[in-house]
Amino acid sequence: MYRREAAALRLREAQAEEQQAIRKAGQASALAQAWEVALQLAGLAELKSSLAQAELEAAAEEAELAPLRDEHARHAARLRLRLEALAGEVGSAADLADEQKQAAEDTAARQHALAEQARTGQRQAASMKPRRAPSWRRSTSGAVTA
Repeated sequence: MYRREAAALRLREAQAEEQQAIRKAGQASALAQAWEVALQLAGLAELKSSLAQAELEAAAEEAELAPLRDEHARHAARLRLRLEALAGEVGSAADLADEQKQAAEDTAARQHALAEQARTGQRQAASMKPRRAPSWRRSTSGAVTA
């Protein structure tokens, strides 16, 4: 019976040790998980810090670029006005060139018509003009020339 009680005692001690080992393993597992979470939280905190720093830098850059953006907008507006003025001048010059071209074409047509009239008049005058006989003249030497 002592053997049985001794075996039962050893069994209870083994079970207690097993329970303690299970408890310690659970604690170790929880500690390991806690460290994992702590590392993840540290990484997250670092990311949040980096994000905050990037946001600060972006805000500073935005503040730095705001006057340049305003200046760019003013220059763009001036250039737009200048381009519109130039476009208007070009349009006016093109209209004037078209008018001058039309006037030149009209003048050329009139000149062509006048030249044709003059040629016709010359032809008519030439056909109506009688042929005269050559006049005979005497030269200073006394010879007769035509």
